[in-house]
Amino acid sequence: MLKLSDSETVGLLVIGGSLDGKDRQQIDELEFHDLKANGQVQLRSNDILKKLHGARARFASFLYINFVHFHGDKNAFAGNTFEGGVELTDCVIDRHLSFSYSTFLGVFTFQKNRIDQADLYFTGCHIRENFWFGQHHQAESTAFSGKLSLLAATVSANSIVGIFRLNESAQLAGELLLKDMLIKGLLDIRYVNVRNLQMQGAVVPGNVQEDGSVTGAVKDRGTARLLKNEAKKINNQIGGLSYYRKEVQAHARELRWRNWEDRLLLLLNQISNNYGTSWSRGVLFTLLSGLLCFTAFWLCAENSLVSQQPANFWATYINFIWLPSGLQGLLDTTGRLHGGIAGVCFFLLGKVLIAYGIYQTIAAFRKYL
Repeated sequence: MLKLSDSETVGLLVIGGSLDGKDRQQIDELEFHDLKANGQVQLRSNDILKKLHGARARFASFLYINFVHFHGDKNAFAGNTFEGGVELTDCVIDRHLSFSYSTFLGVFTFQKNRIDQADLYFTGCHIRENFWFGQHHQAESTAFSGKLSLLAATVSANSIVGIFRLNESAQLAGELLLKDMLIKGLLDIRYVNVRNLQMQGAVVPGNVQEDGSVTGAVKDRGTARLLKNEAKKINNQIGGLSYYRKEVQAHARELRWRNWEDRLLLLLNQISNNYGTSWSRGVLFTLLSGLLCFTAFWLCAENSLVSQQPANFWATYINFIWLPSGLQGLLDTTGRLHGGIAGVCFFLLGKVLIAYGIYQTIAAFRKYL
């Protein structure tokens, strides 16, 4: 066990082996509670076999963590103050690493690390500078199937939190937990392919930008609503529509059966134009709902209408879906109703659905306006 608790350093502190990760040092447990590190600290080329833990420590200068293999599930830099920058690169994290409830006054950089199944926690952190997580630019994506949590973290007005390149587009895995964050600056999410993104309760005086890669990971209404509103802030109409559809779908799942009117309305919106995003579905809904009601009307009226016009089904149907034709076809030449009460109901229902379908088609045509 290497214990640095209740100590103070002045100059450079190096814990570990070579700069390139080849000459390594094994440490069962590293403890640094209440450490005051006034100089630069380098933790490099180590195997932390059991746990690393320390709280209330202050790092006045840069903290470099390079070529470190974190074994086990008890590795935590929680509750510390990092006045200089923190660079964590070329490391392997098997299961768990936490910086929760820490304050970052300098730049935090997390790149080129192997985090396949790790759970990474920055819960309740205060981020006062830029925070870079993941691979930049054209680098290969990082495979990640664990959790990245910034629950209740605070991002200052001058800070950018960038989360980049997690998983390839065909490999949806892992969770991004950003609930209850206070984002005064910018949260930038790009090329992040996770299976679950949660942002319920987040407050955004600043901005959230994302490239659409996380759309499929949004499952709840709160996250969809927040991202919809953020898209509207920057006039991203297309992105806003995607999240509007997600929001309405989540709302439909939440409704109880006693709200049958809302459930019916949302169902009709979905099947008629996919919540205002598909004009082709609107056209198909108009034609098929009209055909279904007209067929039912035709069958109810077969004793009178079919006997008079047995070969004119399609011609009569076309006349039926032409709304200016009004109630033409509902009455015979003597003024008698075709099909009785049932026929009248199907006839009028068909006219209503056709009018609704036309309206939904026009609304979907206007989705980018």
